[in-house]
Amino acid sequence: MQQISDGTKISFDTNKIQLKEYVLQLFNVNTVQELVQNNEATAIIHKHHSVAVIDKKFIELYRELLNVISLYMGTSKFYYQKITSFRVHKIGKKTVNFHSDAWYGHGQKVITAWVPLVATNEHNTIWVSDSKTSDELNERFRKERLSISETNKLMDKCSKPQIMNYGEILLFNSRTQHGAHVNLSNEHRMSFDFRILMHGDSPGAKPLHEFYQEFGAKKIDLTPCLYYLYTRNPLMENLSHSAQRNLINSYCSANRLRESKEITEIHGVDHYPFLRHYLKNENFKNIVMASMMCLPVDRALRSEILYLAESNNIELHFTLENRKSSNTSVDEINNYYDQIMVAKEKLKPLL
Repeated sequence: MQQISDGTKISFDTNKIQLKEYVLQLFNVNTVQELVQNNEATAIIHKHHSVAVIDKKFIELYRELLNVISLYMGTSKFYYQKITSFRVHKIGKKTVNFHSDAWYGHGQKVITAWVPLVATNEHNTIWVSDSKTSDELNERFRKERLSISETNKLMDKCSKPQIMNYGEILLFNSRTQHGAHVNLSNEHRMSFDFRILMHGDSPGAKPLHEFYQEFGAKKIDLTPCLYYLYTRNPLMENLSHSAQRNLINSYCSANRLRESKEITEIHGVDHYPFLRHYLKNENFKNIVMASMMCLPVDRALRSEILYLAESNNIELHFTLENRKSSNTSVDEINNYYDQIMVAKEKLKPLL
């Protein structure tokens, strides 16, 4: 396998992989400068995210880019970031402070790929340090408890601008310090980046199957499940349906489940009619809820529901606890619930 050093640059054929043309067509403009000038950065990023996972053309272009990286590395045994991160560096603006991707939970051996959609200059490009210096700076940051401003000054002195053309990919390690300056040039910059994780390496704090996709893997059929939303309980009473749904989405993505139906428990009653109905009468073998605390406060009713799920071979998934009813006993769930209730009573004076 080809080793990746900090600042490794590889090229792709822009006539075959027409990333810039795709983005320009998406916004119905002729140039990147026109696109950035006429749109807010947040609007550009939001639109990119909205198509990154569903637009077949972009997915095809992304895979072709991954093929280039795979050929360079000499291996196809890696995972890649599912949704690319899009960046806009406007004239007179700064994008990010100096940092390493490891600061944000990426594994120590993760590779970052950075792809500009324009030719860059020293003012609008990314500035990158080297691994040895970055490790030393990271250690100083931790030991001396440096502020972000102090850290930026140190890293600024130890990094170099990466002057690149459209059609080039910059590769560096997740521990490597990098950042950007205020764009003092007269050229806006657009770029996107993503991460590569080799088989066997740690993804860090990023859930593997939620954040990454295996390169070259065949499409896996996801198991259908029922989303169950309920707010009338001690823990979830301030968590909206939308927030619960986001938690459940994240859990399902990591556990290869897909939403088949969503229900919200009937408001104003305490006997859980909808949940009991789906445990008895519907053909859902997986029901996902935001927490064990979505179960009834009444211990007897809670136990009845848990035993009902068990007798009907239905798996209850508890997102916040990252547990399932099949590997958590009724007593364990009840004890956990009781401990949360005790803690809630102790916190009442502060609420």
